[in-house]
Amino acid sequence: MNYKYFIIALYSLFVLLIVVMVFKSCGQDIGLESKDYYNEELKYQSTIDAKLLGNPYIDSFIVGEQDSKIVILSPSSLQSDSIKVHFKREDDSSKDRHFVYSGNLISKIDKSEFSEGYYQVYIRCFEGKKEYLIEKRIKI
Repeated sequence: MNYKYFIIALYSLFVLLIVVMVFKSCGQDIGLESKDYYNEELKYQSTIDAKLLGNPYIDSFIVGEQDSKIVILSPSSLQSDSIKVHFKREDDSSKDRHFVYSGNLISKIDKSEFSEGYYQVYIRCFEGKKEYLIEKRIKI
């Protein structure tokens, strides 16, 4: 039995598959390229530094519900000039909420401003030039 045509067909199919893969890969947009890569990396490093400063306070911040209000309790040991609280909805960015407070006190937030679901809460505390970032996840 002669396998000559079978081997030629198999080799041709392999070459065709490689050519298709090369053309598909050349047509893709690579999102990792950036003209301002160094400055973007420096911005992200500031986020990493803020998380490292905020890690000791993760358990001290309490986020919960009380009387149809969302309450955020901050530790008294952390003195800050201002606090930014960002509620990020994981599945719909149009439902994100952002609040800014001056000083160390975070007022209660009416629960009716939110739709039900899971939110990632980013609490940024600013003390002079220091920034503390605390991340929590809650279900409303």
